[in-house]
Amino acid sequence: MTLLIEQGILALANVAVQQSDGWFQGHVGASILAGVQLLESNQLPERAARALKARLEQHQENHPALFEVLEPSPLATDFSSIVSAIENNAQQLSRSGHGVIYGALFLEAIAKYHINVSQRAVANIAQLLNNCSVDNWARYFGCSDYRRFTAKNAHELDLLALCRSALERSTTDVYYSSGGYFYTGERIHSVTHAHAILLLDQLGYSALAQQASEQLALQLELNDLRPESGLTLAAPRHFDLTDATIWEDDYSDEHQIKLAYSYSQLSQMLSESIAPLDNLWGAVCNPQ
Repeated sequence: MTLLIEQGILALANVAVQQSDGWFQGHVGASILAGVQLLESNQLPERAARALKARLEQHQENHPALFEVLEPSPLATDFSSIVSAIENNAQQLSRSGHGVIYGALFLEAIAKYHINVSQRAVANIAQLLNNCSVDNWARYFGCSDYRRFTAKNAHELDLLALCRSALERSTTDVYYSSGGYFYTGERIHSVTHAHAILLLDQLGYSALAQQASEQLALQLELNDLRPESGLTLAAPRHFDLTDATIWEDDYSDEHQIKLAYSYSQLSQMLSESIAPLDNLWGAVCNPQ
């Protein structure tokens, strides 16, 4: 699995090479990093593991530019630029938390697999994360600039309680907008954002996790802003990590791998039973 982890990191590092201000294609590398963790979790039976691994390999076939070898540079021993870029994203919600999500998955991979990463790759990934800190600030319904929106009690939050709330609020009454994705997409990322925050806390970045939690609290309130009409309620689809069809017939895009990994990890991190994923999973499997 080490090779796949290296490929996931390479894909993250190549986003800024392909587009200097790029951020969205970070989903490819992030989904590979998340997918490997699922494969090594011992939660997937053989058929499901085989199907998921095939999806990860398909990413490489579908996005060859993200897997091109970087120009050589010395090995990195300092990842402070990555941490600083995550901190930049933790101070202001942007791009649904992608800078925190990508960064946490990278730090987890480095800590767990002790992968050798070049200085160029680290610099490129830091640039990717910083690119996530720029957004269309009018993207939420009814907000001309969501940087001016204030979440209630954002400074008085217990991380576990907040992440439990993120799951509950993100998996209930999931809607499609007239554009077909926005409201569903935001709820996906509040789940993966919550997981990334707890992951940072586990990795020893407690102050960073607490800062990012304020942005998650803001994100949850913004996610609830929606028009009174013109929405379609998503149909639920049962989520079962051991079912191979979630990587076969039901597979839609890279978001599903990150969502499945985040949900499975949150179910372990949060001591009590958590809200079922079915409503949100149905929305992801059947994009409008």
